[in-house]
Amino acid sequence: MSSITIPTPPETKYEISSDEFISAVQRLSFIQREWFYRKRGRDISNKEMFPDVNFEDDQLYIVLIETKCLSQDERLLEFLRYGGADFRPTFIFLKCILPGFNLSETFTNEWVFIHTYIEKGIRIETNSQIGNIKIGKDSWNENILLSHGGTCNNIIVFDSSRTKDIQIITDGKCGAIRVDNSSSCGDVLVIQNGKCRSIYISDESSMEQISLLRNSQIESIYVENGSRIEKISVLANSKCEDISIKHNSKCAGIRISNESEGGNIRIEEKSQFGDVEVTQNSKCKLILVGKGSQSKQVLIEKESQSGSILIEKGSRCRYIYIEKKSAGGFIWIDGGSHCKSIHVGDKSSADFVYIKNNSQCDALSFNSSKADSINVTKNSLVGPVSILGDSQIEMLEIHEGSLSGDIRIKNGKVGAIVIEHNFCSITLRNAIVSVMKITNCSLHQLVIETGVKFELYIDSCSINHLQLYKTSLLKDTIVSIINSKVYIIQLQELLIQGQFILRNIEVAAKPFVWQPRIKKYNQEENKIKMRDIHADKRALLEKLRHDYDFEVDALRNNPILKGHIQPLFRIVNSSLGKTEITGSNLTGFHFEYRDSKLLEVFISGTQLPREKIDIYNEELEASLPNKVYFEQKISIYNQLKRIFENQGDIVEGTWYHAKAMANQQRLLSLYYDERPGKLPRKWWSEEAFDLFNFWLNKKSNNHGESWRRALCFSFYVLFSIYILYFISANWGRPFEWSGTGDFIGNFFSFLDITHKIDFMVDKEKLNGFAKFLDFFGRIATGYCIFQFIAAFRRHGKKG
Repeated sequence: MSSITIPTPPETKYEISSDEFISAVQRLSFIQREWFYRKRGRDISNKEMFPDVNFEDDQLYIVLIETKCLSQDERLLEFLRYGGADFRPTFIFLKCILPGFNLSETFTNEWVFIHTYIEKGIRIETNSQIGNIKIGKDSWNENILLSHGGTCNNIIVFDSSRTKDIQIITDGKCGAIRVDNSSSCGDVLVIQNGKCRSIYISDESSMEQISLLRNSQIESIYVENGSRIEKISVLANSKCEDISIKHNSKCAGIRISNESEGGNIRIEEKSQFGDVEVTQNSKCKLILVGKGSQSKQVLIEKESQSGSILIEKGSRCRYIYIEKKSAGGFIWIDGGSHCKSIHVGDKSSADFVYIKNNSQCDALSFNSSKADSINVTKNSLVGPVSILGDSQIEMLEIHEGSLSGDIRIKNGKVGAIVIEHNFCSITLRNAIVSVMKITNCSLHQLVIETGVKFELYIDSCSINHLQLYKTSLLKDTIVSIINSKVYIIQLQELLIQGQFILRNIEVAAKPFVWQPRIKKYNQEENKIKMRDIHADKRALLEKLRHDYDFEVDALRNNPILKGHIQPLFRIVNSSLGKTEITGSNLTGFHFEYRDSKLLEVFISGTQLPREKIDIYNEELEASLPNKVYFEQKISIYNQLKRIFENQGDIVEGTWYHAKAMANQQRLLSLYYDERPGKLPRKWWSEEAFDLFNFWLNKKSNNHGESWRRALCFSFYVLFSIYILYFISANWGRPFEWSGTGDFIGNFFSFLDITHKIDFMVDKEKLNGFAKFLDFFGRIATGYCIFQFIAAFRRHGKKG
């Protein structure tokens, strides 16, 4: 927009009276930049005055120099109001002191004030039409008022000038308002159907506030080139199409409220901005913070709507809030930009949240809200991610070299989650996740609690603490963890109706070292923006690392885990359903069990911690009663025995069977010790016979596990009985070494259960003790043969 620039006039003073001013109103013509005007009936030419003014041909110019108190001349006022309707003159005031103008039904081309003081301002009312009002060269004006159909094409405040206020009210109209060249303006108020095409604040100028109220309109607001405005308010059904803050400019805040529309808001090129508020059922098409700019807060609330919110090209925004049934479009953090927090809550929504290209968001949360997608990609960083309170997210992706803090989903629903190469904890509580894929990640905690329904696939990860606590994996739920290392597995108060798969699992000797791979700042880049970006990332990474160290200490000191500093696999008060554990080496775990059902578990190609199976005790300061301890031992060993037998692994099955019987024997011993009565009587109790039976099975073949022991037991026992039988049958006869062959041969006849009683000595010569030993030997032989065969067939099929 062009402006008339008039230099300071020469020292000669032109005293123009009101009469002379009236007589000077005429048509002027211009020849070779010479200015002619009529004074007292004759033409006077002065080439030195206003040499830089490009006057238009056939335009009437009225020039006042060092004039005071124009408003006292009634004839002049009459001319100003009505006489200019035909001529539409241009008024130029140079070094004047004016009380002010109250124009009604006035028609002029342009008003130019140079080095002029206007005490009471300019009022343009009742269908007056003014071309331009230009206040320049250190001029000062109280205010400008356009009302009741008053119209002005342009208002320009330039060259270190100031006007206190500009008001466009009650159907007033203005084309453009321009404040530039270190000038200033107070408040611009557009109210009651007032309209303004545009407002420009440029070249280190300032304005206090722009307010639109009651169905008013401004097409565009521009603040640029180091300028400043305190606040922009669009209120009460008003509308502003575009707001642009750029080129190192500043604005304290924008408020769009009460069913108003904000159009596009752009903060660019290293500008600084306070808050953007879109509230009370208002709308905004675009909010852009770009090219190294800064904004404190973007707030969309109270059933309002916004289009895309873009923070890009190294810019910063502290907070983005979408709340109270509001709707947002894209939230885009791009190009090394940084946002402290993004929050969508209270039944609000956002289309997509993208954090990409080396950008950062310190915290991301959704509470009772919706979003189509959350995507953190291309070496970006995000702090904790929370999806809470019936929130619904279609897609959550963290990949392509990006990292996040802890991910927490509580009472939320997520369509799909894809996480790659991340360091974080994941908590799912009463959540529904259609598909969740975690690959090559280091997870401090994977916590699944309170009724989760989802498909979870974990591949090639390190997990410090896998916790399924007080929850159920519903029928259509799948949890698959493969090719991973785990430090602690805690399955406590768990009901599995779906599928739980552990495949190729290794034991982690200790918690992993938190060392995320993030691109480091290169000093050769020599860019402040890149240095700041990496400084922000280092600060957030340091916080995440500190949080991780704290969580590891908390894990070790967790009273539920009883301070375990060794790998732990705990199954307590759980039903594991059709869990599958295959191809894993679990021998490094300390295994804890209590009151759980494992019978449907499938175990194949897996080594269990045989000698490190213990019983969980929830009383940290009290030892577990022996009775409970042995009962639980019997339970776990019997279930493991049946699991392996059902899968055809008889070797493992018999080993656990032996362990179960050994603990059963200890339990029977407790029952025997607790039985009242004296010893002779207790010997004939049921517990005593059961205890003897278990003892005998232990000694004879280790409860069916060792046929070698059965063979040795049979030889020692039967040979001992045979010796006693031989001595008794040959009592009184001397032993001769020549009868050694018969002694050995008769032993094998003795082992024949069907042997005749007189196979060695005539029946009549046998004493009673020998007959008893023959009878007892037949029983012992049958028992030993049975025990031997039972142990020998441990690799065969058992019925």
